[in-house]
Amino acid sequence: MNKPPSIAILTGGTCDEKEISLLSATNIFETIKNLDYRVKIFDIRLGLYNLLPLLLQYTVIFPVLHGFEGEDGKLSYFLEKNKLQFIGPTSSTCHKSWNKRTFKNICKSLGIKTPDWFIATRKTINNMPFIYPVIIKPLENGSSIDVQIVGNKEDLNNIATYIFDKYHEVMIESYITGIEVTVGILEKKVLPLIEIQTPNKELFTYDNKYNGKTKEIPFAPSLLPALQEKIKKIALRIHRELGFKYLSRTDFIITKDQIYVLEINSIPGLTNQSLFPKAVEAAGFTFEEAISQLIHLCSKK
Repeated sequence: MNKPPSIAILTGGTCDEKEISLLSATNIFETIKNLDYRVKIFDIRLGLYNLLPLLLQYTVIFPVLHGFEGEDGKLSYFLEKNKLQFIGPTSSTCHKSWNKRTFKNICKSLGIKTPDWFIATRKTINNMPFIYPVIIKPLENGSSIDVQIVGNKEDLNNIATYIFDKYHEVMIESYITGIEVTVGILEKKVLPLIEIQTPNKELFTYDNKYNGKTKEIPFAPSLLPALQEKIKKIALRIHRELGFKYLSRTDFIITKDQIYVLEINSIPGLTNQSLFPKAVEAAGFTFEEAISQLIHLCSKK
């Protein structure tokens, strides 16, 4: 009789999203423990090569690291190189999804709309033709960290002083107002849309994601069913084209029935308050069932 799979959860790290990664990992740990699998959490601050002898003792690795430490492709490449089975995006998929410029170019090649954009540096930002307001966002970061709306030249100068001390390049994106939704996909199943309503129609920033004031409404009541189906098809197409196998979550803004993709999350938040678990529940099954499905999919490879 085959032994049940054992699972090593990778989390922690040092990036801006460490706190949410730890909360997600704890939620998954408790879920897996309830499923009677052997499971342990490892903090990558110990060093991946230092952890390797321990990780080799587990049949499934579950990286739960939001932000660059889990989603930029380096961790996936390490796991692939050492022939470890893991739940999450491949290094190739990360390279297509993590950098916002790369992701938008892929969407463009597929005929999928995203807000107009260009790339700016400290030297070039004042020479570009803005139509305010615009959104400034890092090319590589998650959880809406350092995403800001800019309404005029003075705001731009104030933000540029800070933003270019932290990032060499940023994306300047047209500010589109409308109905914001997110679409989770579990393996091949598209989950119900979650509509996001921030306080006073503010940006869905890091603070608004986790301050408890944003409304996250299953089944996106502001959108007609036919439009929801179109959004689901776009999300599934992106999921497949980028090579996702396990899970993803894609963010959209809809204005005047026009659908615009904002970005994709290759390791979405998995806390008990996160959007992906809420979508799983809206689909009619438990988070335990979703995690069990992912473990089974990975362990049978």
